[in-house]
Amino acid sequence: MDIVLNTVFNNPNLPKIPIYGFTDDFNRSAADTLGVTAEGKPWVTLDAGSEVGTWGTTGNGTAKMKSAATQTHTAVVDALASDGQLVAKLARFDANLTGNRYGLAVRFQDMQNYIVLETTKSVPQLTLRKYVGGASSTVQASTLYPAPGDTITIDLSGTAIKVLLNGALALTATVPELTTQTRHGMFAFAGSDAEWDSVEFTV
Repeated sequence: MDIVLNTVFNNPNLPKIPIYGFTDDFNRSAADTLGVTAEGKPWVTLDAGSEVGTWGTTGNGTAKMKSAATQTHTAVVDALASDGQLVAKLARFDANLTGNRYGLAVRFQDMQNYIVLETTKSVPQLTLRKYVGGASSTVQASTLYPAPGDTITIDLSGTAIKVLLNGALALTATVPELTTQTRHGMFAFAGSDAEWDSVEFTV
């Protein structure tokens, strides 16, 4: 029986069952890379402009943008689903970095086309923005502001988007663009020092 099972599972001609969603608690050694999720899906890092940012794990069960100065950087995973919930727990951020934004990216196509939920100390609120064809616009904002230990949820259902902070509704919005994009993850601008305990996408 074992031989039969092994033969079946290793048969390259059989169709692969897609794995929807992903989860990552970053509980691994410090590295200048994010590696892969619990499902074995790779994190893909992308940069706007010429500056190359370094995303990595800290060795303390968190992930962060380790090096950046002036530009935008993302780290995303293909969830194979555009609808679902991106849930992330914030570990810490440097309160002295007043102008440097951090947050979560959803329905990411490329650095010119994606949706981001961002915040910064200088503007203490959650702001939902969209980038379409490289043009940025604010969709909606909430006066709720995350603190270390808080959980942020972005609920995606067709054109409807809801954002919750620790389960409490922070904002609702309608975004008709990018509804077929399936990559989701983290966002950082300039020298953001935010760290994330976990990031997962459930369908």
